[in-house]
Amino acid sequence: MTASIFVQFFAALILENVRSVKMYLSLITLPAFLVSWWPITFHAFFTQRNKKWSHTQHTRVLRLEDVQSKQV
Repeated sequence: MTASIFVQFFAALILENVRSVKMYLSLITLPAFLVSWWPITFHAFFTQRNKKWSHTQHTRVLRLEDVQSKQV
């Protein structure tokens, strides 16, 4: 990981006139987020020729009201 990533994200926040300190502090966790994708990318690189599709069984029905009541 290079410093240019941080410079680009920091510059984007400045250019977009972001005033939230929370957004700037979130740059601290950016390396952890980026590194968390390495295993997924590594696995995908070596299994990219795998064309087997497995169907996902959906076993329950949710109503919109049920989902909305849990969000409140």
